Amino acid sequence: MNKILIFLTLISLIVPFTSARTTIVSDSDDFRIDLVRFDPSPITPGSETKVYFEITNLRSEPTLNSKATLATSFPFESENKEILLPQINPGETKSVEFTFKTNKDTKPGTYKLTLTYSIPQRSKIVTNSFDVKIIASEKSLNLINFNIEPKKVKPGEEAVIKIAFENTEDSTLQDVEVKIDLTNTTLPFAPINTGTEKTIKSINPGEASEISFNIVVLPDAKSNVYRIPIEFKYHDESGNEFTKKDFLGVIVGGNPEFQIDLEETSAYQIRNPGKIVLSLSNIGPIDIKFASISILEKDNYDVISKSRVYLGNLEPDDFETAEFDIFLKDKGPIKIELNYKDSFNNDYSQIKEIDLPVYDSGTVSKYGLQPNGKSQTPLIATILIILTIGIIYGWTKTKSLSKGIEFFLANFFGYIIKILKQLSPRKIINNLKLLIEFIKKQ
Repeated sequence: MNKILIFLTLISLIVPFTSARTTIVSDSDDFRIDLVRFDPSPITPGSETKVYFEITNLRSEPTLNSKATLATSFPFESENKEILLPQINPGETKSVEFTFKTNKDTKPGTYKLTLTYSIPQRSKIVTNSFDVKIIASEKSLNLINFNIEPKKVKPGEEAVIKIAFENTEDSTLQDVEVKIDLTNTTLPFAPINTGTEKTIKSINPGEASEISFNIVVLPDAKSNVYRIPIEFKYHDESGNEFTKKDFLGVIVGGNPEFQIDLEETSAYQIRNPGKIVLSLSNIGPIDIKFASISILEKDNYDVISKSRVYLGNLEPDDFETAEFDIFLKDKGPIKIELNYKDSFNNDYSQIKEIDLPVYDSGTVSKYGLQPNGKSQTPLIATILIILTIGIIYGWTKTKSLSKGIEFFLANFFGYIIKILKQLSPRKIINNLKLLIEFIKKQ
């Protein structure tokens, strides 16, 4: 395939620090190449710069396997010199991005970069050089510090970001724009009452300034350290635009909140063993990690089971239970130790006391409680129902309440005696023999 080398003679282009689109190569019947921007801008010695181009196919047929090449010489060095474009459809625009470094010893001045675009499909190569201006140093807007209140923000909580910076140059900086970027969906923040961009008309030499942004953390935010991009744009007295980027770190988290309850107990009486069940509930928006609960020794009880239970992780609105066996020696609360970590693996340890209800024998009998903690109320209710039904039945038979009671008791105990007689060893053997003979006949 023969290649025709075409050198387009254009008006010399000076592209020092503008972000405006500039057409550097144009063939009205074939394609157009636009220089979109440099980032960052302006270019200074020792800096790394990205340059963005857009290539538009002006033909009515696809452009296949075209190639863009950025040729560099001192003081520039390209990191990705060649980009292959498999297909550009009719009317379609493709973006290409090159990264190059500027030698740190470069003197201020104008230097050349060369872009070559080849289309083997049509035996065409187009090359054009354009001028790039290097300035001595970037006008300095120095970030002094930033502060966020509160230092650690809970999900759903509001916060204020304060950013302080100063002009360290000997000339005035104008139209200083400060922007925080919250557009990334991984950032759980939203602006409130203020926008995400603020402008200061000018900052005199040596002068400091401070701006603030109000944000709220989304209610479902996870505890973490989040990086918010921040961008400064400003101009010197000659109108040259400068861009500076940085990050702000925001800690989302807080101290875990919990509640410990006595869920169940059968340790009602002194000098008796019993079982207690404790529950740990996460009642805050922060995760509780690696939780364990222990019962500490005291004079009023002995722990007769294992004294520590590992509960694991608890998300917000989650709970876990722990079961212990104790021997109650006297009245008094039980002493509990809770150990856990927060989302940043900070250790916490808290000791609490929980009251344990203790009853005398009369109270235990009154409420139908047994040492195992189970109430006898259902059994008592069942017996009362049987007695009531039996007495009513006897009354209908005898037409007298007293005789009805006698009738019921006589028949009731008669049935009990018959059942017990059937449970004697001899009766059981005889009944089994009769059952076997019946099965054989069948």
